[in-house]
Amino acid sequence: MLDVDDLHAYYGKSHILQGVSFRVGEGEIVSLLGRNGAGRSTTIKTIMGEVAPVGTIRFRGERIDGLAPHVIARKGLGYLIMVDEPTEGLAPLIVERVRELLETVSRRGVAILLIEQKLAIALTISQRLYVMGQGRIVFEGTPQDLRKHDAVRKEWLEV
Repeated sequence: MLDVDDLHAYYGKSHILQGVSFRVGEGEIVSLLGRNGAGRSTTIKTIMGEVAPVGTIRFRGERIDGLAPHVIARKGLGYLIMVDEPTEGLAPLIVERVRELLETVSRRGVAILLIEQKLAIALTISQRLYVMGQGRIVFEGTPQDLRKHDAVRKEWLEV
């Protein structure tokens, strides 16, 4: 559904994304985790054409890197598929409702890229996850894999 390969992005001379690669399959919930400043939001802005990409971005097999944001949106890719921190600042009961809604959407075959800082929801609903740090992917695996890697959690996710 969404394939990102060797994605780089710059803000002026600052090299923000440094070779980011990941895949989100149809009906799959994939989380992109990391602390503030890791490059998560820049990743989706670059996918959506808001930041100039260097690298390859494919949506449904078609290259979209370099297209204008409105063209990308018309192809069906947007912030309903890429969800940026939907649980930020919400009460636990509402967080649970958001989780249920994301799972419902996923069961309908819609791919979801969940950008999150909170590990708990990502571990609960994701089939796969990626951890970002300093503009690159530092871990890729299943929630079970991440649970086994204390060093990754301590280095790249915990405050």
